[in-house]
Amino acid sequence: MRLTRYEPSDESMFPYRLKDEELSTELDSIHKLGQLEDFEEELGIDLITLFKALRNGVYYKLNLGQAEKVDDVSLNCCVSTGYFIHFEYLNYDICLDTKDYGKTWALTKEELE
Repeated sequence: MRLTRYEPSDESMFPYRLKDEELSTELDSIHKLGQLEDFEEELGIDLITLFKALRNGVYYKLNLGQAEKVDDVSLNCCVSTGYFIHFEYLNYDICLDTKDYGKTWALTKEELE
């Protein structure tokens, strides 16, 4: 169940509002946010970053320290148990630990440099 609505405003930099301003909805929102934050802590990465990686690909460090782009992965990637992102890329597989985000892999080349 969606608890928010998209309502951009020139007066606020936050475009999302609660669908219903009643207290019960606020408590439901806090509960849902808490569950998402618990899951992100367990994964070691925030869900927005994870899904951007799955959708857009990532940069990862090769053995020589160079950054290589893994993209066009929409049909050949998954998050596996143990919280690894698994990419089938060209003729080899890449397993990236979600907890190594920003160290051995990232969404942009600049984040690795």
